[in-house]
Amino acid sequence: MLVELDGLSDAGENIIVIGATNADEDVLDEALMRPGRFDRKIYVGKPNLEERERIFNFYLSRIKYNEALDVGRLARKAVGKTPAEIENIVKEAALIAARKKQPAVSYKEMSEAIERIELGVEHRLNLTEKERRATAYHEAGHLLLVYLTHPTNDVFKISIRQRGGVLGVVHSVPREEIYAQDRDGLYAHIRVALGGYAAEKIKFSMYLTIGAALTASAAVLVTYVTGGKLLGTKVTRTMAYVANSVLVLVTALTLAMDWIWKGSPLKDGF
Repeated sequence: MLVELDGLSDAGENIIVIGATNADEDVLDEALMRPGRFDRKIYVGKPNLEERERIFNFYLSRIKYNEALDVGRLARKAVGKTPAEIENIVKEAALIAARKKQPAVSYKEMSEAIERIELGVEHRLNLTEKERRATAYHEAGHLLLVYLTHPTNDVFKISIRQRGGVLGVVHSVPREEIYAQDRDGLYAHIRVALGGYAAEKIKFSMYLTIGAALTASAAVLVTYVTGGKLLGTKVTRTMAYVANSVLVLVTALTLAMDWIWKGSPLKDGF
């Protein structure tokens, strides 16, 4: 087969062979990539906003959906999604609508499909009041830092209903495609990762849920920002700056969370 790929013959039956793969170029056999074989490469990236909207329209045309469905809004919420992932969202939404015996897919089913695919299947755990309260404050810490300080992300969903292996989640998505991450964006990721820990630390004087794991993820980001000098003075200053900004912000809003909690749907999940 490889010999047959070598250029075009004079037999009058010239055939051009085109291949497609999602595999990284480094894992392909070098024999395939030699001149005269698969030596022309066309990279197909992920769709932009306008392209995502057209893809949504294409797959939605295959099912019954509510004409009031804002496809542009869906496209904005699907930053970074491939066409196959968009197709999967639409199919999942159709299944959800069928299970609910709805005549057409609406934005609600589309949102549920995105949550189910990205966050996992929802399931109930018999959490104690203390656990629900701690989880609510933890997720609120993440939420506040995303909403008030993140330069590129918006909050799509916050919930303390259990999905997969987590007790709660703040699902945030970029407002637009980000091709080059800058320092402000990385610092924002660190602040958000520390937000849950800071909220629990301020409210309960200790962390009760998964603050340690999120602090570890923040440390990984710090390592990336500082070029791996995790024990250097640069990291110390960076962590001091980030931790201070997180603690000041979350402290200012913790009293508000105390007031909200008593009558909030967070007590039962939402």
